[in-house]
Amino acid sequence: MGLWPAAVKSAASPWTVHELAPDDARADLVRRAVENEYLHVHLLAVRLPYERRWTSRYHCSLTSYIRLEHASLTPAEFLLTTSPASMRGITGDKLARVPIGPTRLAGPVPYLGGPLDMEIGLFAIKEKDLAEPYLNFLQSVGELAGVSFVAPALSLIRPLKDGVNALIGTRDSVLEVGAVRTFTPVRTGVFAVLATTFAALAGRRCVLSDDVLCWRDGSPVTDVAHVVFSIEASTTRADWARLPEVGSVYAALMSAARADRLQAAKKLLAQFERTVLLSPDLIESDAETIIAAAKRKIERAMPAAGQTLSHIDLPAFVDLGVFPEAASEPANRNLVTVPD
Repeated sequence: MGLWPAAVKSAASPWTVHELAPDDARADLVRRAVENEYLHVHLLAVRLPYERRWTSRYHCSLTSYIRLEHASLTPAEFLLTTSPASMRGITGDKLARVPIGPTRLAGPVPYLGGPLDMEIGLFAIKEKDLAEPYLNFLQSVGELAGVSFVAPALSLIRPLKDGVNALIGTRDSVLEVGAVRTFTPVRTGVFAVLATTFAALAGRRCVLSDDVLCWRDGSPVTDVAHVVFSIEASTTRADWARLPEVGSVYAALMSAARADRLQAAKKLLAQFERTVLLSPDLIESDAETIIAAAKRKIERAMPAAGQTLSHIDLPAFVDLGVFPEAASEPANRNLVTVPD
């Protein structure tokens, strides 16, 4: 893996990556192996106890880099830098807890097996004239690349890596807590990275309550910097209608059907089926469901002899009505489901 500069890695402390027991995290997230599903990674909580490192104010920035195998034969890479207003201009009178809420770091991505490589870190960056604009730039470019679809992310990974390295590889940037980890085999669960050692924890257990990391007695973990994230899986993806290569073929298919061009519609239906089946962003069960839904609409609207379609309302791709339960799967939360 290669996101953080070597100087940052060499200076990193032996921090603890602690997997929370199922009863101590989320009841809806059962620990199990991920198989033939979509993989999701979510940031759940961040906390940085105040510590005056400089005489001036500083900004906090959470950076994550995630890499795994992808059906396109090019590894899927996702790089996200987030530094919302609540993490900027920190001084002694600011609250130690940084409330950012659940944030999607990667996925949904069809999981093909193999390792999940991850670098995640919470940085304190000295406030300077260029620090905040640079953070704004990295955050906006990362959001543009996205964490849901592989192709847009890959096109921006290199400039994002260069930008992140330029920002965090200086003496004005301090890695407060982080981890470089390879998960293999990949299992669902909730993980806390704490700026301490197992020995220092002395058997103390952590629990996650309303996106706040607490000790077993219910008191918040306020004295140890930490980052909490989850690895989750789903059997459907709620944003399937945003797949650009699939949506464009579907639009051409509907156009031919509405124009009563039966032969063209048949060819486009075959092309649509190939496109969906070969999409590297869909698992096989989802692909088959989408194809079946499109075929039903076309066959109902265009019998073999053809018919006038002026009175038939063929749905847009997003309105096909497949996977109505997809958005209710916990792993699919915070997905943009309507095409841009």
